[in-house]
Amino acid sequence: DGTIIDYIVRVSERFKEEDERAELYLHESSLPEFKQALTNTLIGSQKESLRAEFKPMLEVHEGDNLRRLYMLLRRLDDKDGLEPLRAVFSDHVKQAGLQAVEQLSLTPEETANATPNVARLFVSTLLGVHATYTKMLHESFLDDPGFSKALDHACSDFVNFNAICPANENKASLLLAMYCDVLLKKGSAAARKAGAEGASEDDNLEEQLTQAICIFRYLKGTDVFQKFYSKFLARRLVYEQSASTHGEETMISKLKEVSGVEFITRLARMFNDMIVSKDMSDEFKAKSDVYGEVPFDFDMKVLNLVSWPYSAPDVKLEVPPILSTVCEQYKRYLDDKHSGRKLTWLWNIARAEIKLFFPNATGPAAKSGYIFHLTTYQLAILLLFSAESGPGTGYGTPSGPTLTYGQVLAATGLNDEIVLGELEVFCKARVLNSSGTGDASSPPTAVSKSASYSLNVDYKSKHLRVNLANMKKSEQKREIKDTMRAVDDDRMFTIQAAIVRIMKSRKQLSHRQLIEETIIQIKPFQAQVSSIKKTIDQLIDKAYLERDADSRDVYNYLA
Repeated sequence: DGTIIDYIVRVSERFKEEDERAELYLHESSLPEFKQALTNTLIGSQKESLRAEFKPMLEVHEGDNLRRLYMLLRRLDDKDGLEPLRAVFSDHVKQAGLQAVEQLSLTPEETANATPNVARLFVSTLLGVHATYTKMLHESFLDDPGFSKALDHACSDFVNFNAICPANENKASLLLAMYCDVLLKKGSAAARKAGAEGASEDDNLEEQLTQAICIFRYLKGTDVFQKFYSKFLARRLVYEQSASTHGEETMISKLKEVSGVEFITRLARMFNDMIVSKDMSDEFKAKSDVYGEVPFDFDMKVLNLVSWPYSAPDVKLEVPPILSTVCEQYKRYLDDKHSGRKLTWLWNIARAEIKLFFPNATGPAAKSGYIFHLTTYQLAILLLFSAESGPGTGYGTPSGPTLTYGQVLAATGLNDEIVLGELEVFCKARVLNSSGTGDASSPPTAVSKSASYSLNVDYKSKHLRVNLANMKKSEQKREIKDTMRAVDDDRMFTIQAAIVRIMKSRKQLSHRQLIEETIIQIKPFQAQVSSIKKTIDQLIDKAYLERDADSRDVYNYLA
């Protein structure tokens, strides 16, 4: 009589009673046979009904009854007892993870794109599901290795493929790297405040980084995570946006524990470059009597190109005279210190601050001016409108000079895409006005190649510090696309290296064996069979391999 739950409770109690009685009254040689008979009678005869009750218990999280059921069924052989439950548990966790991600309140545009807010919601949701079932694993299944493996399998599935990452395992890696960037960047105190009551911010940060590593373990594209994490770290270091040096070092240490020294070698070198750059910058300033005084605050960072995710810009900037003079001074210092090194200026990532006074400014701005945080390209353009002479007209007038689009383009040496983009930033911020666009109805914020541009003497802002150097959405999308393309190239080289290594050792292998061994050797990502086949064909064309004359399904290594 009663429900299966009642039966589980009664049988659990009866087993405890019978075990105690058996220990008192039976000879130890009789115990195994007695316990087996009891198990067959009370559990074996009802195993189907007991297993059928497992899923309903999971759905309502009946922790105590799940533990009782687990304790009963583990008395049976694994095949009849716990193995079917592990499969149900794995599927249940996977579905719970998929549903949790699907229920996030995101617009279609947010779901399609990768933004810090989406990354925060996505990773927090994954962590919530993982925490729920890790607790169940500990309390109800007593950290059973089989259930732990089932949990890992389920988490790996829903972390990499879900409503936000429907068919792209790489997106989860990008979002996790972006989530770590949010935690480690200045101005993200709200994201770091969760944690133990009374704990310091550093302790809470370390706890959250540990949780992030938990998700990292399930990624199928750790190479993608490494690529994006490297980019975000570079930005934090170069722009001095790290919230905590301890936090940065903690994250690197945790990545090293999980993925080994090779995974973090470049990241560690980036930190070393920053230390060396600081020492060199201080030394350069101290030798002003040798290399000349610097008329403004100048912070130089010398980066080892092989360790940083940066490359030389495609355009050659006409560096403003005030800046080029200081650059020449620093180059002389560097040549004296390290003979033979080539110095490439990365104007595309450099930043500057400039103070501007507008003729019609009122209030505090009239006295102290506005401080603009700019990219170097923006600085080169804006300095044209504060110069005493140049290619434009109206120099010496209260409103300053007026320059055509062509004059800005020629004076800066930049291309159309960059100049139009930066002029659009200035005009939208109302720092510059445009005129003569050919359309009488065009507002002074309109940008075109036919327009002329001048300083907006009536500029006003609620803030005395104005940041115009934020990355544009189009640039963010292009950066993500370029990084993904770089990942694909790296993967191709990794597959090529693995195949050559295998064939050099084995000399001859069948097609199936070569595919299998290549998949086993490649760890940072899951190599696709189609990619391996394509790479084999490329290596045949490059004369690293050849098809066997007697069997087209066999490959020979060519020394």
